[in-house]
Amino acid sequence: MASAWATESSKRSMLPTPSARNSMKKKILITAPEGYARRFRDALLTMSGPTGPSFSPVSAPLIKTELDTAAEAHKSLPTIGDDDIVVFTSRKAIEATALWRQRQGLVLPPAATYVAIGKDASWMSALLSLPQGLSGCEPSLMGIVKALGERPDADKKRVWVLGPRVVGMREPPTVPDFLTALGNRVGEVCYVPAYTTRPADSATRQTVYTLIRQGVDCVALTSGGEAQVLRKVVETSPEGMALISSTPIACFGPYTAKCAKSEGLPVDIISDRYHSFTEFAAYLKDHLSWV
Repeated sequence: MASAWATESSKRSMLPTPSARNSMKKKILITAPEGYARRFRDALLTMSGPTGPSFSPVSAPLIKTELDTAAEAHKSLPTIGDDDIVVFTSRKAIEATALWRQRQGLVLPPAATYVAIGKDASWMSALLSLPQGLSGCEPSLMGIVKALGERPDADKKRVWVLGPRVVGMREPPTVPDFLTALGNRVGEVCYVPAYTTRPADSATRQTVYTLIRQGVDCVALTSGGEAQVLRKVVETSPEGMALISSTPIACFGPYTAKCAKSEGLPVDIISDRYHSFTEFAAYLKDHLSWV
Protein backbone atom coordinates (compact mmCIF):
# COMPACT_ATOMS: atom_id res chain seq x y z
CA MET A 1 0.00 0.00 0.00
CA ALA A 2 2.69 2.47 1.02
CA SER A 3 4.55 2.04 -2.29
CA ALA A 4 1.53 3.42 -4.12
CA TRP A 5 1.92 6.74 -2.39
CA ALA A 6 4.49 9.45 -2.92
CA THR A 7 7.51 9.30 -0.64
CA GLU A 8 7.84 11.96 2.03
CA SER A 9 10.54 13.82 0.09
CA SER A 10 8.61 13.78 -3.18
CA LYS A 11 5.45 14.70 -1.33
CA ARG A 12 7.12 17.75 0.14
CA SER A 13 8.43 18.75 -3.26
CA MET A 14 4.87 18.65 -4.56
CA LEU A 15 3.50 20.99 -1.88
CA PRO A 16 2.53 24.51 -2.97
CA THR A 17 5.29 27.09 -3.34
CA PRO A 18 6.25 29.18 -0.27
CA SER A 19 4.43 32.22 -1.65
CA ALA A 20 1.23 30.19 -2.01
CA ARG A 21 1.63 28.52 1.35
CA ASN A 22 2.09 31.83 3.14
CA SER A 23 -1.36 33.02 2.12
CA MET A 24 -3.27 34.07 5.24
CA LYS A 25 -6.57 32.70 3.93
CA LYS A 26 -6.69 28.94 4.48
CA LYS A 27 -9.30 26.77 2.79
CA ILE A 28 -10.02 23.83 5.09
CA LEU A 29 -11.90 20.79 3.83
CA ILE A 30 -14.01 19.31 6.66
CA THR A 31 -15.04 15.67 6.13
CA ALA A 32 -16.79 15.05 9.48
CA PRO A 33 -20.47 14.02 9.69
CA GLU A 34 -22.95 16.87 9.36
CA GLY A 35 -23.53 17.79 13.01
CA TYR A 36 -19.85 17.56 13.89
CA ALA A 37 -18.90 19.45 10.72
CA ARG A 38 -21.13 22.34 11.71
CA ARG A 39 -19.50 22.64 15.12
CA PHE A 40 -16.00 22.36 13.64
CA ARG A 41 -16.80 24.97 10.98
CA ASP A 42 -18.06 27.38 13.65
CA ALA A 43 -14.89 26.80 15.69
CA LEU A 44 -12.69 27.57 12.67
CA LEU A 45 -14.59 30.76 11.85
CA THR A 46 -14.43 31.88 15.48
CA MET A 47 -10.69 31.20 15.56
CA SER A 48 -10.06 33.37 12.49
CA GLY A 49 -8.74 36.70 13.63
CA PRO A 50 -6.42 39.63 13.00
CA THR A 51 -3.29 37.57 13.68
CA GLY A 52 -2.28 34.34 12.00
CA PRO A 53 -4.22 32.62 9.22
CA SER A 54 -7.94 33.06 8.75
CA PHE A 55 -10.05 30.09 7.73
CA SER A 56 -12.42 29.47 4.86
CA PRO A 57 -13.95 26.10 5.82
CA VAL A 58 -15.90 24.00 3.34
CA SER A 59 -17.79 20.91 4.44
CA ALA A 60 -18.32 17.69 2.50
CA PRO A 61 -19.11 14.92 5.03
CA LEU A 62 -17.54 11.58 4.10
CA ILE A 63 -19.46 9.83 6.88
CA LYS A 64 -23.21 9.81 7.38
CA THR A 65 -24.75 9.05 10.76
CA GLU A 66 -28.40 8.14 11.33
CA LEU A 67 -30.24 7.67 14.58
CA ASP A 68 -31.89 4.25 14.94
CA THR A 69 -35.56 4.93 15.61
CA ALA A 70 -36.57 1.26 15.68
CA ALA A 71 -38.28 0.33 18.92
CA GLU A 72 -36.21 -2.85 19.29
CA ALA A 73 -32.95 -0.89 19.27
CA HIS A 74 -33.17 -0.04 22.96
CA LYS A 75 -34.85 -3.19 24.33
CA SER A 76 -31.81 -4.28 26.35
CA LEU A 77 -31.37 -0.93 28.07
CA PRO A 78 -34.19 -1.30 30.64
CA THR A 79 -32.07 -4.00 32.30
CA ILE A 80 -29.46 -1.41 33.36
CA GLY A 81 -28.94 -1.73 37.11
CA ASP A 82 -28.21 0.88 39.74
CA ASP A 83 -24.62 -0.36 40.06
CA ASP A 84 -23.96 -0.38 36.32
CA ILE A 85 -21.91 2.03 34.23
CA VAL A 86 -23.12 3.45 30.92
CA VAL A 87 -20.58 4.84 28.42
CA PHE A 88 -21.66 7.05 25.53
CA THR A 89 -18.99 6.81 22.81
CA SER A 90 -20.21 9.93 21.00
CA ARG A 91 -22.76 12.72 20.93
CA LYS A 92 -24.84 10.65 18.53
CA ALA A 93 -25.15 7.92 21.16
CA ILE A 94 -26.42 10.54 23.62
CA GLU A 95 -28.90 11.86 21.05
CA ALA A 96 -30.15 8.33 20.32
CA THR A 97 -30.75 7.70 24.02
CA ALA A 98 -32.65 10.98 24.34
CA LEU A 99 -34.80 9.96 21.36
CA TRP A 100 -35.55 6.55 22.90
CA ARG A 101 -36.51 8.19 26.16
CA GLN A 102 -38.84 10.58 24.34
CA ARG A 103 -40.47 8.09 21.96
CA GLN A 104 -40.33 4.77 23.78
CA GLY A 105 -40.36 5.96 27.38
CA LEU A 106 -36.88 4.66 28.20
CA VAL A 107 -36.07 5.09 31.90
CA LEU A 108 -32.43 5.46 32.94
CA PRO A 109 -31.81 4.58 36.61
CA PRO A 110 -30.47 7.72 38.31
CA ALA A 111 -28.21 5.68 40.59
CA ALA A 112 -26.20 4.26 37.68
CA THR A 113 -22.95 5.91 36.56
CA TYR A 114 -22.99 7.69 33.20
CA VAL A 115 -19.84 8.57 31.28
CA ALA A 116 -19.26 10.71 28.21
CA ILE A 117 -16.05 11.69 26.44
CA GLY A 118 -14.63 15.10 27.34
CA LYS A 119 -16.98 17.95 26.51
CA ASP A 120 -19.67 15.51 25.41
CA ALA A 121 -20.48 15.50 29.12
CA SER A 122 -22.18 18.88 28.73
CA TRP A 123 -24.31 17.42 25.90
CA MET A 124 -25.21 14.47 28.14
CA SER A 125 -26.25 16.91 30.85
CA ALA A 126 -28.27 19.05 28.45
CA LEU A 127 -30.16 16.23 26.71
CA LEU A 128 -30.42 13.63 29.47
CA SER A 129 -29.92 15.65 32.69
CA LEU A 130 -27.21 13.19 33.70
CA PRO A 131 -24.01 14.18 35.50
CA GLN A 132 -20.58 13.01 34.34
CA GLY A 133 -19.65 9.92 36.34
CA LEU A 134 -15.90 10.20 35.75
CA SER A 135 -13.80 13.29 36.18
CA GLY A 136 -10.21 14.09 35.37
CA CYS A 137 -9.65 11.31 32.83
CA GLU A 138 -8.19 11.76 29.36
CA PRO A 139 -11.01 12.75 26.96
CA SER A 140 -10.86 9.58 24.91
CA LEU A 141 -12.21 6.05 25.01
CA MET A 142 -8.88 4.69 26.23
CA GLY A 143 -8.85 7.38 28.89
CA ILE A 144 -12.17 5.98 30.11
CA VAL A 145 -10.70 2.46 30.17
CA LYS A 146 -7.81 3.64 32.31
CA ALA A 147 -10.04 5.55 34.72
CA LEU A 148 -12.52 2.69 35.13
CA GLY A 149 -9.70 0.18 35.53
CA GLU A 150 -8.38 2.13 38.51
CA ARG A 151 -11.60 1.59 40.43
CA PRO A 152 -11.19 -1.09 43.13
CA ASP A 153 -14.52 -2.66 42.14
CA ALA A 154 -13.84 -2.61 38.38
CA ASP A 155 -13.86 -6.38 38.00
CA LYS A 156 -17.37 -6.52 39.48
CA LYS A 157 -18.88 -3.84 37.25
CA ARG A 158 -21.14 -4.27 34.24
CA VAL A 159 -20.52 -1.59 31.62
CA TRP A 160 -22.99 -0.69 28.89
CA VAL A 161 -21.40 0.87 25.82
CA LEU A 162 -23.58 2.79 23.37
CA GLY A 163 -21.95 3.28 19.99
CA PRO A 164 -22.35 2.95 16.22
CA ARG A 165 -23.53 0.17 13.97
CA VAL A 166 -21.14 0.40 11.01
CA VAL A 167 -22.66 -0.37 7.61
CA GLY A 168 -21.07 -0.41 4.16
CA MET A 169 -17.46 -0.07 5.29
CA ARG A 170 -14.85 -1.68 7.51
CA GLU A 171 -15.37 -0.77 11.12
CA PRO A 172 -12.57 1.55 12.27
CA PRO A 173 -10.59 0.00 15.14
CA THR A 174 -11.35 2.72 17.70
CA VAL A 175 -14.50 1.24 19.27
CA PRO A 176 -13.50 -2.47 18.91
CA ASP A 177 -10.13 -1.72 20.53
CA PHE A 178 -11.95 0.11 23.31
CA LEU A 179 -14.30 -2.83 23.91
CA THR A 180 -11.38 -5.26 24.06
CA ALA A 181 -9.42 -3.11 26.49
CA LEU A 182 -12.51 -2.49 28.60
CA GLY A 183 -13.30 -6.19 28.73
CA ASN A 184 -9.89 -6.82 30.28
CA ARG A 185 -10.62 -4.37 33.11
CA VAL A 186 -14.28 -4.79 34.10
CA GLY A 187 -16.61 -7.65 34.91
CA GLU A 188 -18.91 -7.50 31.88
CA VAL A 189 -19.29 -5.37 28.75
CA CYS A 190 -22.63 -5.01 26.97
CA TYR A 191 -22.56 -3.25 23.60
CA VAL A 192 -25.70 -1.52 22.30
CA PRO A 193 -25.70 -0.15 18.71
CA ALA A 194 -27.37 3.23 19.11
CA TYR A 195 -27.06 4.70 15.62
CA THR A 196 -25.86 3.80 12.14
CA THR A 197 -22.63 4.99 10.52
CA ARG A 198 -22.13 4.60 6.78
CA PRO A 199 -19.99 6.11 4.03
CA ALA A 200 -21.24 9.13 2.14
CA ASP A 201 -22.98 8.64 -1.18
CA SER A 202 -21.15 8.80 -4.50
CA ALA A 203 -22.18 12.40 -5.16
CA THR A 204 -20.59 13.62 -1.93
CA ARG A 205 -17.45 11.58 -2.56
CA GLN A 206 -17.18 13.14 -6.01
CA THR A 207 -17.55 16.57 -4.40
CA VAL A 208 -14.64 15.80 -2.08
CA TYR A 209 -12.50 14.69 -5.01
CA THR A 210 -13.36 17.84 -6.96
CA LEU A 211 -12.54 20.09 -4.02
CA ILE A 212 -9.15 18.43 -3.55
CA ARG A 213 -8.43 18.68 -7.28
CA GLN A 214 -9.38 22.36 -7.30
CA GLY A 215 -7.10 22.93 -4.32
CA VAL A 216 -7.50 23.15 -0.56
CA ASP A 217 -4.92 24.17 2.02
CA CYS A 218 -5.73 21.28 4.32
CA VAL A 219 -7.99 18.24 4.69
CA ALA A 220 -9.02 17.99 8.35
CA LEU A 221 -9.94 14.46 9.47
CA THR A 222 -11.76 13.90 12.74
CA SER A 223 -12.26 10.11 12.68
CA GLY A 224 -10.89 6.87 11.30
CA GLY A 225 -14.03 6.35 9.24
CA GLU A 226 -13.36 9.57 7.34
CA ALA A 227 -9.81 8.42 6.64
CA GLN A 228 -11.05 5.12 5.24
CA VAL A 229 -13.53 6.77 2.88
CA LEU A 230 -11.02 9.43 1.84
CA ARG A 231 -8.62 6.68 0.82
CA LYS A 232 -11.31 5.15 -1.40
CA VAL A 233 -12.11 8.55 -2.89
CA VAL A 234 -8.55 9.30 -4.00
CA GLU A 235 -7.41 5.82 -4.97
CA THR A 236 -9.79 5.73 -7.92
CA SER A 237 -7.15 7.28 -10.17
CA PRO A 238 -3.38 7.92 -10.21
CA GLU A 239 -4.15 11.64 -10.28
CA GLY A 240 -6.13 11.36 -7.03
CA MET A 241 -3.29 9.64 -5.24
CA ALA A 242 -0.85 12.33 -6.39
CA LEU A 243 -3.27 15.07 -5.35
CA ILE A 244 -3.69 13.79 -1.81
CA SER A 245 0.07 13.35 -1.49
CA SER A 246 0.48 17.06 -2.19
CA THR A 247 -2.40 18.16 0.04
CA PRO A 248 -1.67 18.60 3.77
CA ILE A 249 -3.75 16.33 6.00
CA ALA A 250 -4.47 17.24 9.62
CA CYS A 251 -5.81 14.74 12.15
CA PHE A 252 -7.86 15.35 15.27
CA GLY A 253 -5.61 13.58 17.78
CA PRO A 254 -3.41 10.46 17.70
CA TYR A 255 -6.23 7.93 17.29
CA THR A 256 -7.47 9.52 14.08
CA ALA A 257 -3.87 9.85 12.87
CA LYS A 258 -3.23 6.16 13.53
CA CYS A 259 -6.26 5.21 11.45
CA ALA A 260 -5.25 7.56 8.64
CA LYS A 261 -1.74 6.15 8.52
CA SER A 262 -3.10 2.60 8.51
CA GLU A 263 -5.01 3.58 5.36
CA GLY A 264 -1.75 4.73 3.79
CA LEU A 265 -2.68 8.41 3.92
CA PRO A 266 0.18 10.90 4.34
CA VAL A 267 -0.41 12.70 7.65
CA ASP A 268 1.19 16.13 8.05
CA ILE A 269 -0.38 17.51 11.23
CA ILE A 270 -1.48 15.62 14.35
CA SER A 271 -3.25 17.85 16.84
CA ASP A 272 -2.30 17.19 20.44
CA ARG A 273 -5.35 19.23 21.41
CA TYR A 274 -8.38 17.02 20.91
CA HIS A 275 -10.69 17.83 23.79
CA SER A 276 -12.89 19.90 21.48
CA PHE A 277 -13.15 21.29 17.97
CA THR A 278 -12.21 24.67 19.39
CA GLU A 279 -8.87 23.23 20.46
CA PHE A 280 -8.39 21.57 17.07
CA ALA A 281 -9.11 24.88 15.34
CA ALA A 282 -6.60 26.65 17.60
CA TYR A 283 -3.97 24.02 16.82
CA LEU A 284 -4.53 24.43 13.09
CA LYS A 285 -4.20 28.19 13.41
CA ASP A 286 -0.83 27.71 15.12
CA HIS A 287 0.46 25.10 12.68
CA LEU A 288 -0.94 26.05 9.28
CA SER A 289 1.11 29.21 8.89
CA TRP A 290 3.83 27.12 7.20
CA VAL A 291 1.47 25.29 4.88
